[in-house]
Amino acid sequence: MRQFVVNPRFFARGTSFRSPRLIGVCVSAFTLDAADWPQYRGPNHDGTSTEPIRIKWSAQPPRQVWKVPLEPALSSLSIRGGRVFTQVRRSTGSGPREFCVALNADTWTLPPAITFGTALSSAQLNASAAVAGTFAYVPSSGTVLNAGQYALTVTFTPDDTESYQSTGATTALTVLKADQSISLGPLSDRRLTESPLMLHATSSSGLPVSLSVSGPATLSANALTLTGHGSVLVIATQPGNSNYNAAPTLQRLFEVIPNSGPSIEPITTQTIDEGNALNFFIRAKDSDSPAQILTYSLVGTIPAGASLDPSTGAFTWTPTEAQGPGVFNFTVRVTDNGTPAENSSLSFLVIVNEVNTAPVMAAIPAQTVPAGRPVSFKASASDADLPANVIKFRLGPGAPDTASIDEVTGVFTWTPRLSLDTTTNTVTIEVTDNGVPSLTASQPVTVIVTPSNLAPILQPIVAQTVAEGSLLKFTLAAQDPDTPPHQIFFVLEPGAPAGANLDPALGEFTWTPTEAQGPSTNVISFRVFDDGVPSQSILTNFTVIVTEVNEPPMLAAIADRTVTLGETVAFNVIASDNDVPAQRLAFSLDANAPAGASIHPDTGAFAWTPTSAQAGVTHRITARVTDNGTPSLSLSQSFSVTVQSAAKPPPKPVSDLRFDPIGGFRFRVTAPEGKQARLQVSADLVKWTDLDSAPVAGTAEVQDPQSPGLPFRFYRLFIE
Repeated sequence: MRQFVVNPRFFARGTSFRSPRLIGVCVSAFTLDAADWPQYRGPNHDGTSTEPIRIKWSAQPPRQVWKVPLEPALSSLSIRGGRVFTQVRRSTGSGPREFCVALNADTWTLPPAITFGTALSSAQLNASAAVAGTFAYVPSSGTVLNAGQYALTVTFTPDDTESYQSTGATTALTVLKADQSISLGPLSDRRLTESPLMLHATSSSGLPVSLSVSGPATLSANALTLTGHGSVLVIATQPGNSNYNAAPTLQRLFEVIPNSGPSIEPITTQTIDEGNALNFFIRAKDSDSPAQILTYSLVGTIPAGASLDPSTGAFTWTPTEAQGPGVFNFTVRVTDNGTPAENSSLSFLVIVNEVNTAPVMAAIPAQTVPAGRPVSFKASASDADLPANVIKFRLGPGAPDTASIDEVTGVFTWTPRLSLDTTTNTVTIEVTDNGVPSLTASQPVTVIVTPSNLAPILQPIVAQTVAEGSLLKFTLAAQDPDTPPHQIFFVLEPGAPAGANLDPALGEFTWTPTEAQGPSTNVISFRVFDDGVPSQSILTNFTVIVTEVNEPPMLAAIADRTVTLGETVAFNVIASDNDVPAQRLAFSLDANAPAGASIHPDTGAFAWTPTSAQAGVTHRITARVTDNGTPSLSLSQSFSVTVQSAAKPPPKPVSDLRFDPIGGFRFRVTAPEGKQARLQVSADLVKWTDLDSAPVAGTAEVQDPQSPGLPFRFYRLFIE
């Protein structure tokens, strides 16, 4: 049994149609497989069919398989491949047009367009068949398609596969773009300080929203920064894409409200004494709502030490002595944090009164003085007032009657009377300024008077002279004038020459100047102490002249030498001088030097080449080195040079070469004493052969019997 499937494929033609039609397909019960009727009037254009059919339809009519209503048309039917083809007339946007349709048993009407985001369902996948079976759709139900034109395909599998074949159909589906909208919260009026403002715009499609701004503002990465006063318009757009239409443009308009400057409460004139702290608050307010943050500052010429807290407006100033008396004009400025920032300024006076301050005296350390000797020190004081007051020194009540002080310089002097007892005296030094009112400061000082102790007495010391390397020894004479006399001690002061020594009890001075310490003139200081209380001492010095002493040079030993006739004896004579500074040395040979021998006067380089007349003799030679000191000193060293006669040359290893046409080359080979000689021969300088079976010891004749008749023979001799 053949089935017919509807397939909406349409082809335009210029044929008109007159009336609606109902196409029905009937199948005879006796027909196993319907033949094609592919064209007008059948396969052969003669209106005949070769298929057997029933004749008596009234008794057993054909069974209807399916039917489809069609638009008006004027066309016959053609059957090919299970499909029924005919023509219909349909209305289009450009007017009525003719279409060729192919119909089969699976009927599938053209689905209406859907919007992106709508999942495929039975509203689109709605093919039907005249027989029972299963429909399989591509794309399947539940699929969400992007906007565009799509072909929907269905495959129909009948339950009765013996009577019906599986078939398929395709229809067109249009997926339209979806609409979308933009969401952006309202924007209220605001001030310049209320930025940047983050804008959050979204679209119902989830696509990104583009923002733009006009007016006194800038936009960067959705951050809106206000730049001035006026109207600001924010525009949000979303152009859509392949699945969404462009969203309606969204606009938000708001105003940037101007900033109002702060106001400062009046400030009365302030009065303060120098050295005292002036503290008060400067009050200001801001009329903006919400109120802005105010910052306080001092402008113009600000006296040193004055400050204003920028947050609280707390004014603080302690005028110094140098700032009083005086009248100072301050200007305070209060600035808000609006945009642009606004400020207000206000000036006020501060009167600083002069205050006299007492002088200040420095502490005076305790003084100790022997009875009968003067004591003196200088008191110091200062006055902090500006301009500075005039100060004068004086002694306070109870000062010794012989004590005095200079009222201008503050120099105190006093010579206590002689006494055998120790006394402690407190003297008060006072200083007074000429301020109003006059003020005074005082400082006590303790003066301890001890029994009198006189310093030791030294006898004059004449200048001393000593040669370097010699011992200088003498005794310093000193005595103590006190009764009873105190014990005295001798001490060298720093800077004495190295090696100098002074016996602390006896006063004996000893010193042996070194070579490096002469010549020189040395002033040596020392001090003599007594053991009185307090101890007294006397400092003095004496002169020691160190004279230079010349030392002879040093000459290193010279080894004896043996030389063969024809050879040269050469070496350097080594000498040194210990004098400081080092002296110049000159080298020479004494008169016993052999003819031809010489020595360089500066370097000490000795050289001699003996003659044959000087051979076979041992020569004794004396080298001398002399310095240029005063007096000049020298030192000598003698050495021996033995001159041997020339040795005889060793014998030649190969001699007396002869050629015998029959016996070949003959050689006389001589080995040195204690050695052996071995003569080898080669015809190509590659392979070598010994001419004798054993090495030669002493002298022997060696023959090469194979040499006659050969073009080349090479020989080499080994001494072992």
